[in-house]
Amino acid sequence: MANRTLQIRVLNKAGQNLDFVACELTVDGRSCRFAISKRDYSALVLDGFFTRTGEIPDSDGYWNVTRVYKEEA
Repeated sequence: MANRTLQIRVLNKAGQNLDFVACELTVDGRSCRFAISKRDYSALVLDGFFTRTGEIPDSDGYWNVTRVYKEEA
């Protein structure tokens, strides 16, 4: 099996009225959506897990992304 790649993208901004942040997990080009709590998302941003602060969306419309993780054989 080839090495897998993984990336998480944030689909909506963690605003005051949202308890959860919608995300998209992409593994080898296949995507699925999931939600995490606003508190957990904020902690991951502070820990540097995501690449940006998430204040404005990028040109693709994502509020934040992780780096692309590659499985090592």
